Order: sequence, then C-alpha cells, then structure tokens
Amino acid sequence: AANMKYRASVSSTNDLPSNAQVTGRRTVLPAHSKDNSHIGILTILYNNIGKDLSRVSMPVALNEPLSLLQRVSEELEYSELLDIANHTDDPFERM
Repeated sequence: AANMKYRASVSSTNDLPSNAQVTGRRTVLPAHSKDNSHIGILTILYNNIGKDLSRVSMPVALNEPLSLLQRVSEELEYSELLDIANHTDDPFERM
C-alpha cells in the first residue's frame, strides 16, 4: 500500500504547469524523516576549533533525508525490469 502511494506521488502531475516536463522524480519523501534539529552544525564546529575541518567527520543525518533501509530498498523499486531482463536472451536488449 505504501509503495503504491509512493509511486502515485512520483507520477503525480497535479502540481506541475501544463508545459512542464515530467521527470519521474520524487516530489515528497516516502516517509517522515526523524527530526534532526538537535544536531547543530555550529556546535560541531565549536567543538572542533583549531582542528583541520577537512578531517572533522560530520553526521550523515545532516544531509541524508532517507534512512539506510529506504535507500537500499529503492534499488528494488523496479525489480520487475530485472525479472524481464533475466528472461531475455539478447544481451543488448537486456541492457
């Protein structure tokens, strides 16, 4: 059910002007993400004053709106295409 809602949100063209191209890109995240407001960039920088900032590791949660499970499962979104390719003999058609 959630997968169908997600596919509908990706293919939805209600918000687009009539001359806009449909890219199939996501317009909303598939699930609500955790609140990362407790992670402050300034706090991290303040704690690393005097250090080489290119060596300071930043939390991935600051830049990643999806969880690891969501990212990995997106690889299986078009699994039916892999099934079709598996049954195709021609290597060029398989690509």
